[in-house]
Amino acid sequence: MILFTADWHIKLGQKNVPVSWACARYKLFFDQVKTLESKCDLHIIGGDLFDRVPSMDELTLYFDFVEGVQIPTIIYDGNHEATRKNKTFFSNLKRATQQVNKLVQVIDDTYVDAERGFTILPYCEL
Repeated sequence: MILFTADWHIKLGQKNVPVSWACARYKLFFDQVKTLESKCDLHIIGGDLFDRVPSMDELTLYFDFVEGVQIPTIIYDGNHEATRKNKTFFSNLKRATQQVNKLVQVIDDTYVDAERGFTILPYCEL
């Protein structure tokens, strides 16, 4: 079974939203995702994981999540990760993400899963 999530929009520092509250909210969400992952054999995160180029605190949340992933996970970009036409800042996270957890793969190019019979075309390729 495949778990598909998207549009997480990790963003801290919004007006009238305490950072500690927002971090706790994301961590609760991550716990819910991890519970669902336990019933699946693949997780696809379909873009807009961040709301804009992330801050260091937002990257910390991201890597805290990545570190705990226990099933193969594919992350690809959405329009909020685009820095300009055919470019995404996810390319900069690709290597660090793999170093933190080999089960997590950042996709910044067309991805074909012949075994499962699907193709992912990331936003930057549109």
